[in-house]
Amino acid sequence: VFKGKDLTLAANLILDGCSIALEGSNLIVRASNPVYSIVIVGVTGVSSPSLTLLRDIDTTKQSTIKGDNAKSVDITVQTAGTLDIQAGKISDLWISGTKSGLLVVKDGGTLKMAGTSIIEASDVSGLAIDTPGGERIYTHPIVKSETGNVMIEGGTIQHLVGSPKTGIGLHALNSNVVANSLTIVGTYIG
Repeated sequence: VFKGKDLTLAANLILDGCSIALEGSNLIVRASNPVYSIVIVGVTGVSSPSLTLLRDIDTTKQSTIKGDNAKSVDITVQTAGTLDIQAGKISDLWISGTKSGLLVVKDGGTLKMAGTSIIEASDVSGLAIDTPGGERIYTHPIVKSETGNVMIEGGTIQHLVGSPKTGIGLHALNSNVVANSLTIVGTYIG
């Protein structure tokens, strides 16, 4: 548990057998080339690592995962891993056409959101597809689940305020999705 701390990520973070809880803390991902990745992956029946964002009950400060003045946050949740946003915000997601979404949940990984949690993306219009008829289609998802689990009991998936309406808020493919009180703001498709 990291309580009330600012932590800077200056290398890849692979959670493959442990869990980290941020309680009123900031995880700041340093900009780099290539981008530093946060991967949460376990082994079914053996290990279930997690990264949890919580509110500090003493100060009421929420936790954040953000870039250091850049779109440098690259998160993938894989087999038996869990990203659990109980109170806080993930922003500055890395924009890349090489990933199927800005935040990807796959192969039995789990994303949980609750309360006032927020996943915020920047403008993804650069990833638009031009149709033969000249129409631009904005289909790149902020959150993409590929055979993963998404459990939402409140929260918001949104584009940065002031960005054009682009992308898809939540796209699930062959996934288990339970979403209650989810708000999707500023996207081309919910």
